Amino acid sequence: MALKENKRLLFILFSALIFNSFFVNKAFHIDDPFTINIARAVASDFIRVQEVFFSNPIFLGYYYAPVIKIFGESELLMHIFYMPFTLLSIVAMYLLSLRFAGRSLIPTLMMVVTPAFVVMSQGIMLDIPMLGFYLSSLAAFIYGVDKGEKKLLLLSGILGGMAILTKYTALLVIPIMLVYLILFSKRRSHFIFIVIPVTIFCLWALHNLFFYNNFPLYYAFLFRMKNCSFEQIMFRVFACLSFISGASVIGLLSFPLLLGKRKNIVLLLLSLCAGLCPFAAGGLFREYGVLEKSALALFFIASFFIICFITKKLFESVFKKPRDRDSAFLCVWFILSLISIILTQFISARFVMLLFPPMFILIYRSIKEIWEDRAWVLKLALPACLCAAFAVSIVVAIGDYQLAGLYRDFVKRIDGYGLKKKEIYFCPNAYSMTLAWGYAYYLDSQYPEGGQWNESGKYSLAILPARKVLPITIQGLCPLPRQAAGAGQKEAGRYLYSGYVLVHSRENRVGFYSHDWGLLPFKFSPGKRALEEFIIYDLSGH
Repeated sequence: MALKENKRLLFILFSALIFNSFFVNKAFHIDDPFTINIARAVASDFIRVQEVFFSNPIFLGYYYAPVIKIFGESELLMHIFYMPFTLLSIVAMYLLSLRFAGRSLIPTLMMVVTPAFVVMSQGIMLDIPMLGFYLSSLAAFIYGVDKGEKKLLLLSGILGGMAILTKYTALLVIPIMLVYLILFSKRRSHFIFIVIPVTIFCLWALHNLFFYNNFPLYYAFLFRMKNCSFEQIMFRVFACLSFISGASVIGLLSFPLLLGKRKNIVLLLLSLCAGLCPFAAGGLFREYGVLEKSALALFFIASFFIICFITKKLFESVFKKPRDRDSAFLCVWFILSLISIILTQFISARFVMLLFPPMFILIYRSIKEIWEDRAWVLKLALPACLCAAFAVSIVVAIGDYQLAGLYRDFVKRIDGYGLKKKEIYFCPNAYSMTLAWGYAYYLDSQYPEGGQWNESGKYSLAILPARKVLPITIQGLCPLPRQAAGAGQKEAGRYLYSGYVLVHSRENRVGFYSHDWGLLPFKFSPGKRALEEFIIYDLSGH
């Protein structure tokens, strides 16, 4: 049986490689340029790395710096070198499923086919590497505690440190390890290994203080606490309720299977009330259409049901005898992750992805328990859910591929004007890697001498995005230069990109990468909708 399951795992890994190979030439997108910026900084100075925007650490830069040095910033090769992290995440999830759900690949498949995982595995952002190290650390720690293997515990500490140095979100691994020890081990020697990721984090903090005289995470934390009002927390809760089931799809499709137990009908009624109540308030979601509100209501109900179900499962596992320590651990893991995500600055599909491992294992365990006397549910219903979720993920992945590619395509069009590098103005470089995503990355790469904020600069063209897709257009940080403020300014061209799949558009209330753009994780349209628009201003008359 073990050999059969291992063969199936190898098949999943091979399938993931083949599937992602169709997207290896995907343009750099959203925070992809930020990863490149980290690698550039590391390549410039291996020890005293220049501070980069955001508060994230720079471990991934040490991986990509040699790649960029040798091969350059090739989309093809950067994505190929990213694939090991995707495979690591899958293997780690399989090991955790093996421990808590028996010899079944279904919980692993649940994670692999979600739109969040599928889309994020095709970029080069920090999230999938962090997820791979994070899950691997937990898997090594859990097996190390169960078997008393100090080598595995040592490995778990190192992997946990690597996860934290990839993205601070992985600090969550420390309390989760502690919870597992409290539930499953009384040996004091095991607690020592939790010190390893803590020490790695502290050494990184000392490095920051020594070289930069500050600790970016501390200031980021203060900023988030200052902007942590009740209203913002509520909208993050709404976003979580949308993304837990919407960005996973499996959560939406599989939750009806949990209703096979009569006691869960009460949770459904409670979820119906909680999911529909926000729409009774006239001011909330007024910009959303009827179909959009219906989708949100469905997501809210499904996600609230899952949260209530897991909370109920926690109480049952703790207070009923015999105590179910496995379920208790998975429930606490999920709840700690949920609280952590809600307290972040914004909600996105990639952040909510951290909830999926414990959530899917719990869902599978519960469905298996409820329908143990009806094999058709496991043999037919769950595979059908997986296939439907993967079909949605393919469409979303294609939509995201198109959105990323239009910025690269637009720069190629600009080349046709035959202008010198200094003659093109676009958004200031100060925002290029943080608020302009692929738009500024490709313009910076093609025209490194253009676009500088220079009051005396003489530009022939100004290239500005017009739709509220990029943060610079939303925050109004991309004005025309002063030389354009006159009667001679005229529009020289306009490029509108359209598509049937929307993954990030404030006008369409879709915010796959941030709930500030919209509470819908994605949207399909029967007709073409505007994805992005660029306006070219002729400044030659100035």
